[in-house]
Amino acid sequence: MSGIAILTTAVGCGKPGVPSSDHNPSENQSYIMGEVIEVTRGTVEGQHDGDLGTVLVEGARSSPVDEALLTVTQSSKIIDRRSGSDHVTNLDSVSERQTVESHFKVVSSSPKPWRAEVEELVILP
Repeated sequence: MSGIAILTTAVGCGKPGVPSSDHNPSENQSYIMGEVIEVTRGTVEGQHDGDLGTVLVEGARSSPVDEALLTVTQSSKIIDRRSGSDHVTNLDSVSERQTVESHFKVVSSSPKPWRAEVEELVILP
């Protein structure tokens, strides 16, 4: 249950670039850059079909979002940039304490809990 509260705080905190609850889900696109706090792979309570896991990211000071619990789906794109060039990878390459940036969209804001899906997640050097 704590993951749900974290996502609600991240999406609803009202900082610039954070969608508010009166937007349509198609307009709810946001960005976070920061450190991976936790990665969960496989089945998690409340997941939808096609969900591969979640990534909890704590935003850096310059990030428009403080913290976000992001769902990685089969359509999410994960890129590893640590070698200096981009390589498409999967959720297995994401681990705690890595610096990442992610574009995500809020696909459900009502009824709560919020649901945010990774569109693209980049593992930074």
